[in-house]
Amino acid sequence: MKKNILLISGSNPIRTPFVGFYINILEKAHANYDVLYWNRDVNDKIEEIKGNEIVYDKPLFIYSNPLKKIYATYKFYKFGKRIIKKGNYDKVICFTILTSIFFQHYLKRRFEKKYIFDIRDHSPLISKPFFWSLFEKMAHNSYATVISSRGFLKWLPQNSLYLLSHNIDSSLLSHNPCRTTNCKGIEILTIGFFVRFDPNGYLIQSLGNVEDVKLSFVGYGPCYKEYEDYCKSNNIQNVEFKGRYQKEEELGYYNQCNMVNILLPHTLNSDTCMSNRFYNAVVARKPMIVNSGCFQAELVEKYKLGLIVDDYDNVGQQILDYYQKLNWDEFFAGCERFIEDVTQDNLVFENKVIDFIRL
Repeated sequence: MKKNILLISGSNPIRTPFVGFYINILEKAHANYDVLYWNRDVNDKIEEIKGNEIVYDKPLFIYSNPLKKIYATYKFYKFGKRIIKKGNYDKVICFTILTSIFFQHYLKRRFEKKYIFDIRDHSPLISKPFFWSLFEKMAHNSYATVISSRGFLKWLPQNSLYLLSHNIDSSLLSHNPCRTTNCKGIEILTIGFFVRFDPNGYLIQSLGNVEDVKLSFVGYGPCYKEYEDYCKSNNIQNVEFKGRYQKEEELGYYNQCNMVNILLPHTLNSDTCMSNRFYNAVVARKPMIVNSGCFQAELVEKYKLGLIVDDYDNVGQQILDYYQKLNWDEFFAGCERFIEDVTQDNLVFENKVIDFIRL
């Protein structure tokens, strides 16, 4: 039977849950598909390769210099091009900017208006005119250019149309958690991949050893040990480190906490993105903590979903004051409105992908 659609991802599936959104739609539509992915991170281990998975197993150190990353991505493109030819695919779904722009010329020539270009993050590469030109062409010649945040419209090319795909599996939107509002203490969850010490470091400094406050760090990353060492050297007792976790355990951590920390460093990407933590916090009905001046803060304000932090000088007291005065009825109502809007957006996205399959 002919293999119809190839999904191309520049990372291991554990780092790209959004690939699963497409797979769910493809399987419901009984479409034929394969998944080509690059096992890029040195820390990612391949437990099992499924029958329709094609793996480019060439790990690259996360802090490799930009030229090395570009060359490594070019090698992945050459591998992927051979896979497309060999598999005789007639449609492609390509993820992320860095990976996709290498395929731009080939996709335009062989698959114009028959590929989906999915953007989940900003890439510094497109600050260079040559790569920006490739990026514009990739978006312009796609069947659909999918984005995970309307905040990206601040830096995307203006001559293309965009389709929104939220960073959450639609099945999770029906989650109905226990709504606890009268806990004595506060447990603040920070979960994910830890790249920089701050702004999470400000949270530890401000709430370290504060009575009835617990900080939980779940995940890993370059700064994970730095957080641990800081707490040890300053004898901070109310910070718990739980390390790596399985995807199926994730929502359980949200259900156990009272608030979710989504403070991020101010970069073009973090100021315009939508993080997985944002959606999971809403699904678990937990107020979140976000920076001012970012797109996520705009949504927190619109739907009344949490605390917006203007500065870090007294961030701990800001959190305590917010939680004490929180209007829970307003918060829960905001969660429901947000989920309704996301559900509608996801329905539009799913219908567009189904149209693509039938093309």
